[in-house]
Amino acid sequence: GLALNAPYPKGVTTITWTATDVDGMTATGTQTITVNDKENPSIVAPDGISTGNDLHLPSAVVSTGTAQAADNCPDVKVSSSRSDGAAPGDPFMVGLTTITWTATDASGNTASAKQSITVRDVEAPTLVMADNIITVNATSTTGAIVTYTLNASDNVGVTSKVCSRASGSYFPIGETTVTCTVADAAGNTASGSFVVLVLNAQAQMENLIQYILGLGLSEGTTNPLVNQVRAAYGDGSVGQQCNKMSDFISMVVKKGRGIPFDNAAYMNTEAARIMAVLGCGYAPSRTRLLDPSLLGN
Repeated sequence: GLALNAPYPKGVTTITWTATDVDGMTATGTQTITVNDKENPSIVAPDGISTGNDLHLPSAVVSTGTAQAADNCPDVKVSSSRSDGAAPGDPFMVGLTTITWTATDASGNTASAKQSITVRDVEAPTLVMADNIITVNATSTTGAIVTYTLNASDNVGVTSKVCSRASGSYFPIGETTVTCTVADAAGNTASGSFVVLVLNAQAQMENLIQYILGLGLSEGTTNPLVNQVRAAYGDGSVGQQCNKMSDFISMVVKKGRGIPFDNAAYMNTEAARIMAVLGCGYAPSRTRLLDPSLLGN
């Protein structure tokens, strides 16, 4: 019904031509006009997004928005695909993900636009320190080798652990503060500190006394042992302290004292270490410390 010079719509339009002579005789013919949609739609992607990760996760849920499309014909459809292959509504992992938005019209013409989604790791690692104070016995006149455990976790992964004094290092007698820092790949860090206390000979003697008192042995067994350690504790001369601790070991292994073997072995092992810390020029033999045949049980 349109005029011949009017625009033709997309698709097939048939024109019927009619010839009429003076006598009113007619003849007809048809002409087909086909208009194909060759024009691509237009599409505008949403603005790129940069956001931090969701708490404790290596990803983030992101509301991306939807691309806007237009076309010379109605019924244009918009679809999307992600560079990571995930479904549109899935969380985005830390890093860069590209969304390709595509507009497709009814004729199959397409146009695309890209949107960048960047998820930044903004969460610091979690650092689980050793106990606030790690107490160990000195094993020599100057200190002891100390090992400790440093646990750290991160939503993406811990890349480095650095401590001011590493586990397995030699620590001097007294208190040493250890500061540790852990980092992840994004440069987020967490730090903490703890104290390593290395006990000197006198502190170890006091602990040995408390151990003996806690065994519940008879007074005839307990008192001489405790008094011997106290005598070593109170003597200012290293040489005398060494002699008294050596005599303590002899008292423990003396037959008839009624000390269970495991307890006796522990006490004499402690005493031998105390002698090493004092700097005694000799140490009891292992047989003297541990041979059950020397104990009166």
